[in-house]
Order: sequence, then C-alpha cells, then structure tokens
Amino acid sequence: FDGTLYGNPVWDPNGRVDGALKFDGDGDYVKITGWRGIAGANSRTVCAWIKTDSTTVGEIISWGGDADGERWLLMLKASGELRLAVVSGSVNGTKQINDGFWHHVAAVLPVGALDVSDVKLYVDGIEESTTSTSQAINTAGVYDVKIGVFGSSLRYFNGLIDEVRIYN
Repeated sequence: FDGTLYGNPVWDPNGRVDGALKFDGDGDYVKITGWRGIAGANSRTVCAWIKTDSTTVGEIISWGGDADGERWLLMLKASGELRLAVVSGSVNGTKQINDGFWHHVAAVLPVGALDVSDVKLYVDGIEESTTSTSQAINTAGVYDVKIGVFGSSLRYFNGLIDEVRIYN
C-alpha cells in the first residue's frame, strides 16, 4: 500500500535498505489512507528497521481503536525497549535499542493466540524476554495504518524507519 507523508519527514539515502524516512519527533508520520490493518485477533507479523537514540516514547507502526484490546501499536518506550500495546494490555521487551544503531524489530501474534501476552517480540531476529499485562486482542478497524504515530496521539517517532512490513 502507498502512504502519504504528513509533517516534514525527510528521505535519507543512508537507510538500512535503499534509503529510509527520517522523523524528527515533531508531527511527522505516514498514513496509509483507507487501509485499517489486520482486524480482530487474526494472526499477524509487523516489522520494520529502526534507528534512533531518542529517549522519548516513539510510535513505530499503529492502527486500531481506542477501547480495551482494540489497538495494535508497536512502539519504542522512553527507556529504549520495544513495546506492543493494545489498550489496557501490553508486552514489553528488555533489550535497549535506542543506541543509534539499526535494529530490526518485529511483533508476532501467532495463529490461535487471543491475548497480548501471547505476542512474541523480536529484536534483530532474536526473541525477546518479555513482561506483559494480559488483555484480549480485538483490533478494531477505526484508524488507518500509520507509521510514526498512533491515531490522534502526539507521541511521534524520532529517528529513522525503513522497510515497514505487515503480514497476515
């Protein structure tokens, strides 16, 4: 799907794969108008290459709704670890990745899984040790897929994002 740029993300030719978008953490994002991602508790894999040294919360890939379990939000915590949040539940990684180097990040909801605690997080191809708070997943088709922010939140990603992929 094609996306539309908002704010002033900048094309950086030194991306991980043939260039990347550089987000400054202040209003930059990409919106995939008309595509609301994978709904319900259907299995999925969401991944991207990221590079940041930011110490603020940064949302990488998102879609869904605002009620319990309705959101699908892959993000970087202010402390530098990967997090997948669904409203009232999350799974949190332990590896600090806001070190200014490229990292491949992924969140996988396996076939048959129904709760955010079943999501597996990966950094650079290695499954993360995680902590989680339980919440049934029922991703809603409210907001279009966005890269660099969620819905109407103001937590914009600060760094480079490349090769975003969403698989069903």
